[in-house]
Amino acid sequence: MHTPAIAAVVALDGVVNLATATWLMSSARLLTYWQHVLQYAFIDVFFYFGIMAVEHAARYYRLYVERRVRASELETQLTKSQLHALQMQLRPHFFFNTLNTIAGLIRTNENDAAVRMVAGLGDLLRAVLRSDGTQEVPVQQEIDLIERYLRIEQVRFEDQLQVEVTIAPGAAIALVPNLILQPLVENAVRHGVGTSGASGRVAIHVERRAEVLRMEVRNSSGDAPPKTLNGEGGIGLRNTRARLEGLYGAEHLFEFTRSAAGAVATIEIPFHLEPVRGV
Repeated sequence: MHTPAIAAVVALDGVVNLATATWLMSSARLLTYWQHVLQYAFIDVFFYFGIMAVEHAARYYRLYVERRVRASELETQLTKSQLHALQMQLRPHFFFNTLNTIAGLIRTNENDAAVRMVAGLGDLLRAVLRSDGTQEVPVQQEIDLIERYLRIEQVRFEDQLQVEVTIAPGAAIALVPNLILQPLVENAVRHGVGTSGASGRVAIHVERRAEVLRMEVRNSSGDAPPKTLNGEGGIGLRNTRARLEGLYGAEHLFEFTRSAAGAVATIEIPFHLEPVRGV
């Protein structure tokens, strides 16, 4: 394809050079047409291939950018699918645990408490299903759901479980992963009250520190098994770690600490009011 194109360019340039030399009455008018062609043939070929190289470079760059964009879109879709799968995995885990608690109350003939827990679970189900498919929700919405869950647990433990929830000014409107606190609160209840039989306190605190949103879940017993402190834990805690990694990458903190006063689960994420890109 390029051979006839180059020939046409060289021939046309020879005609133009001959016509120009004749019109300007320069000494070049004494050259024949073929001499004009040969005189500028190398320059014509050089510029022809130079233009072709620039055009090819621009075209391949466009293709490269388009492929990068497509790859980024596919990666975003994959991340979104993975996060959605983790979220869907967490919900049945949470509900099955609650149903097991209700079953335990029925076996011990605590029917009134079981009925209250069923009513609370229904209320909680409605709240969770209203946010179906949403990866991030405002802090206040997340806390409202956690308080519904804790009311169910308070039916189970009665006066054994004390709850304290504090949200610092300006933190309630920040976005957090949906259901991110539930496995931490469940873990705090289990190890703070469920194993010892004594009274325990679960405290949730959310605050903004500059451009970081900090969430803490504490229990008063300090009863946190080593596997939890080492960052493993059950399905809820593993999903929490995976979701934070998928949403915020290296821009997050998720850790457990333990002292004589109790165990603390801490999450730090960037403070933001708009959903994370791709979710």
